[in-house]
Amino acid sequence: MESLYNLTEDYQVLMEYADSTDPDDEQVFLDTLDSVTATINVKMDDYAVVMDHMKEREDLIDLEIKRLTARKNAISNNRAKMRERLYDSMLATDRTKVTTDLHTFSIVKNGGKLPLIINGDVPDKYMKVIMEPDKDLIRTALETGNTEVLKFAHFGERGQHLSIK
Repeated sequence: MESLYNLTEDYQVLMEYADSTDPDDEQVFLDTLDSVTATINVKMDDYAVVMDHMKEREDLIDLEIKRLTARKNAISNNRAKMRERLYDSMLATDRTKVTTDLHTFSIVKNGGKLPLIINGDVPDKYMKVIMEPDKDLIRTALETGNTEVLKFAHFGERGQHLSIK
């Protein structure tokens, strides 16, 4: 069976025959129209069936991702609990460094900037203001026809998509 690409090209050539005034072209058009259209329809159905199977595989993969993510989280949580137990044990036994045959365990201060704790109201000069467009307000203004004031914004074109039912 021909590819959808080739069938589409055949259909476009066929449509050129539809515009022709030559009686021979008209007969070629009528003889070929049903055949090409039916073949394209079968190919489209085949695409849809394959796409349905691919969607099922995607769903199975999503389930596997969720299962593996849950497993990973369980392992991470258990590892964090073990690390916390080691830390608590070292604090309880008043040891900041333990050296074994395989590892050295140390309780050390965290690096980086000192933690900042803010108590109360912060004066304006220590505040940061983040400005961003209010898209809902701009949309409402454009919908009410306020285009002269809003030369910086306009509505774009809606796209289109294929629907398969």
